[in-house]
Amino acid sequence: MEQDVLNNALNNDLKDTLLHFKPEPGLNQETGIENFFLIHKKRTNKLEHCVSQPFCCYIMQGSKQTVLGETTYHYGAGQALVAGVDMPSASCVLNPNAQEDFLAVFFYLNRETLMDLTLKMKGDDDTASSCSPIFSFQADDDFRQALKRLMDLMYKPEQIPVMAPIIMRELHYLLLLTPDGRSLASLALNNSPSSRIARAITLMKENISSALHVSELAKQVNMSVSTLHRHFKNVTGISPLQYHKKLRLYEAQRLMLVDKEGVASAAMTVGYESPNQFSREYKRLFGESPHRDIQNKMLQHGWGVQ
Repeated sequence: MEQDVLNNALNNDLKDTLLHFKPEPGLNQETGIENFFLIHKKRTNKLEHCVSQPFCCYIMQGSKQTVLGETTYHYGAGQALVAGVDMPSASCVLNPNAQEDFLAVFFYLNRETLMDLTLKMKGDDDTASSCSPIFSFQADDDFRQALKRLMDLMYKPEQIPVMAPIIMRELHYLLLLTPDGRSLASLALNNSPSSRIARAITLMKENISSALHVSELAKQVNMSVSTLHRHFKNVTGISPLQYHKKLRLYEAQRLMLVDKEGVASAAMTVGYESPNQFSREYKRLFGESPHRDIQNKMLQHGWGVQ
């Protein structure tokens, strides 16, 4: 009982700090702390699509549904979601109480930090390579207290350059200590199957407009084609070809929404030779034609319509 009271008190402190710096719903807010952001949203029930670089998201209030690969994750207040690799994602806020806004924070993971910590930690779990580096967990006091100390730095911005990297490193360490943290450790180790898949993903992103030849990709990361397929599915939940297609479509969406490229131009930039094929596949993934989808998103964010 005392532990529950402490947990609730910590979570309330985190909410108070977030609302102090972001009292109104809107786009994710930067904090002055590198790679650390505040989230304050109304319930939407609408999927938001993006390609997420490795991250950890902790929820203080409300709940969320996130689709990563072919797996759907439901997580709520006091829980966190971790994705150790770049992943196309679709998520929506599912607040059970419409009167309560969705409150959360997220930070991007640093592979060098994970690697350094992993090398310093004792033990070696051979099962890590078969585990997905995408998981949710119930946050404990240590994790919440570290988050609180990090967020409190926003009241003392002069301390951020020195203290924020120290606390961020602590948060990475605490993630490695979670029940599924060994999967992050595997990603951080050079030449592990998971780290090779992470390298394959980087190569796919760097060559997004080029046709994907799985045999060549396998050769570049020193794997056989069958081994690449097996470990790629273990890590991401989908095949390399499915990942590549989603990667292209999400990047095209970003180009149209952020860089204001037209449909044909965005399609060509990400490697589609046929605008019609691009539009068909775009609608299949996002549920709307490219033009209508971008219009709706611009109106939703108050950016006007191009």
